Amino acid sequence: MGMSGLLLVVVVIVLGLKWVVLRSRKLRKLPPGPSPLPIIGNLNLVEQPIHRFFNRMSKEYGNIMSLWLGSRLAVVISSPSAYQECFTKHDITLANRLPFLFGKYIFYNNTTVGSCSHGDHWRNLHRITALDVLSTHRVHSFSGIRCDETKRLIHRLARNSRHHFARMEITSMFNDLTYNNIMRMISGKRFYGEETDMSNINSDEIDLIPNSTLVQILILDF
Repeated sequence: MGMSGLLLVVVVIVLGLKWVVLRSRKLRKLPPGPSPLPIIGNLNLVEQPIHRFFNRMSKEYGNIMSLWLGSRLAVVISSPSAYQECFTKHDITLANRLPFLFGKYIFYNNTTVGSCSHGDHWRNLHRITALDVLSTHRVHSFSGIRCDETKRLIHRLARNSRHHFARMEITSMFNDLTYNNIMRMISGKRFYGEETDMSNINSDEIDLIPNSTLVQILILDF
């Protein structure tokens, strides 16, 4: 065995020991769950569709269970009553957010309303969001955009199934509906799907249009 192979073995052993030590500390008061593997945790058990996977696991381990997504621990709650208790009696305890690497660059060093931890900054952002960004007046002011995008989607579905039953993939259509709602509220233009306003912008503005993945991340931020 060469030096590179020996070094690889040493690194694997060190990582394995570190994982065992960290896992032994975290397993003291955790809900039941499947036994994780080193490095990958329970990722080898995850199957599609994901909701059926969670349903099958909850029947085996209960409504509150632990899953290791790599080195990250996730507690999955399948009980409506337990979910309600988490966000009423224990909402302050569960209000903190884990500092992910993408949050440092996309969410301005984890300072947005959906990525920052509970505190004065979070309370200030929550107040601005409730009183201004998502106020009743502001939401109603964009009702015309939502109605128009919904009509476009219905017309598109009717056009594709006008003469016979058609099998369509509607996930991308709902994504376009959501993204165009957001972009029309921000810029007043449609950039996704059919009948876009791409011809009305110049080449410099095209680079400023976020792709669908980034828009989806921004949606999750709220």
